[in-house]
Amino acid sequence: MPLPIIADTFRCAMEWSDLGTLNAVNVIHVKAPGKTATQVGTEIDAKVTAAMWHTVAGSVAVDRLVVTPLDGSSAQFVLNTGRPAKWQGAAGSQSIPAVSSIIKLGTALRGRSKRGRIFLPFVPESLCLTGRLPSADVATSTAAWVAFANALVADAYALVVASYKLAASEQVINLACEPVLATQRRRQQRLR
Repeated sequence: MPLPIIADTFRCAMEWSDLGTLNAVNVIHVKAPGKTATQVGTEIDAKVTAAMWHTVAGSVAVDRLVVTPLDGSSAQFVLNTGRPAKWQGAAGSQSIPAVSSIIKLGTALRGRSKRGRIFLPFVPESLCLTGRLPSADVATSTAAWVAFANALVADAYALVVASYKLAASEQVINLACEPVLATQRRRQQRLR
């Protein structure tokens, strides 16, 4: 399915790997009027912190960030991260491949196309307490994602929920790490 055209919006795919057999992809969207894919990728790289991956096993990292403008014509920007600490998982122990922690995204509007989720992969066994994250880890992850979103806004960028069905995007105004761990069957095929 071709990507929609959504003005000033960029699809930012974070490609995770354990340098072995497991890979996963997270996609976020950023609205940045008048910016290029290179500028968006550079901004994201400058604003991410290791605390954002607080619920991800320390053995995995984001290897590449692929920024695609949703304008139908501009070129992608690919950032090979080099796996510095700010792009690596922060938690210890062996990961559970099919389980994710969820960052819930909310906008000012209601409806299915106006909210989103980020399924952070590779939750370590040490954080899985009867299917839930410890409350301190939920708070740490939530605070890191709020700080990331606020840092983008401070530089005239915005984390958004993009609806490919409606070819529109809405700015995220609240987000939180969910305490209950989850998986989504259709996303399991992304673990290649």
